[in-house]
Amino acid sequence: MSIRGSFIVVLVGTMLIACAVPIQSAYDVEYIDPVNRPTVVAFDSVDPISWAPQEYRYTILNACGIYNVPPEIVARLLWVESRFNSKAVGGPNRDGTVDYGIAQINSAYLEDFRWHYKMPHLDPFNADDSIWFAVKHLRVLFEQTGNWWLAVAAYNAGLNAVLSGNIPQSSAQYANYVIGISS
Repeated sequence: MSIRGSFIVVLVGTMLIACAVPIQSAYDVEYIDPVNRPTVVAFDSVDPISWAPQEYRYTILNACGIYNVPPEIVARLLWVESRFNSKAVGGPNRDGTVDYGIAQINSAYLEDFRWHYKMPHLDPFNADDSIWFAVKHLRVLFEQTGNWWLAVAAYNAGLNAVLSGNIPQSSAQYANYVIGISS
């Protein structure tokens, strides 16, 4: 079973802002132009959970079911972050930090995440640990931002950037792809 979603996309200046509403049907995108006339565009997508290697699907679906996170968002996020490579090492980032594992957990926050998410033995190179972390973290970001697009943007750019309205264009593009707005 796959869960699909509806997305409301609003053009604000030169940036697209999107909100996701999970439903069990094909994707519908509602674009609201600057004159506030909505246009609905339907599109189909291959189920992203099928992108995940078989050994990760159970963990993705189980964690998403427990934390009520759309599994297609997690599957796309893991694909973008590491191409499902549990041993991936990214970076160095602009601030000198490094990202680890399938969910690309940032080295600067690893100890804080272990404490905050009550995962003292979180190993970023263990795919199951990282997937559970990513799902928990997305859920917390969703609760703080109010929609999945902003939660995904915060996963990429940081919560402070999103809450202050300073979302980098690269993070907006990242969120659009992970949510399923663009390919």
